[in-house]
Amino acid sequence: MKTISENMVHEVATAMLGLAPPAIEAMVEEMAAAQPELLGYVIALGETNYHACERELLLYLCVTVWRVMSGAATGIRRVGEQRIARVQEVNAQMVQFLDGEIGPDFARSVRLIVASYNQKDILKYLLETLSEEAAPGGSIRASSAGPMLLDLKTVVDCLDQEAQA
Repeated sequence: MKTISENMVHEVATAMLGLAPPAIEAMVEEMAAAQPELLGYVIALGETNYHACERELLLYLCVTVWRVMSGAATGIRRVGEQRIARVQEVNAQMVQFLDGEIGPDFARSVRLIVASYNQKDILKYLLETLSEEAAPGGSIRASSAGPMLLDLKTVVDCLDQEAQA
């Protein structure tokens, strides 16, 4: 899939902010029809790993990512459980690698990962949103921001790999 521009990410994210809950629920239903396994994966993660506000944000960001990426591709094949498992494994290996890095090596490794990432503007949007929500007065625990980012990166990677354009 082609890299999605920051402008497109911003347009969709801004449009999503103005939606009433019934419209968001309709989008969740749309995603359930188009990507049932991927949506099920995110819902299962939310139920086991996060409290209510974090589950809501995880689902909202997942749907936002799906809307951004669906709008940029001529088609995205249905993501299956095998794809999700493979992408999760790759992301887990990345986290293990980063766990071994310290100081300047860690910062350099993160910069390299982000610089070479195909959907860096989506990742930037997710990171900024999660950072805001993890700040004092936000809706999620600071300790949940990292795992949520990794879970959402799995969603982005799966959709990116299944895109037909």
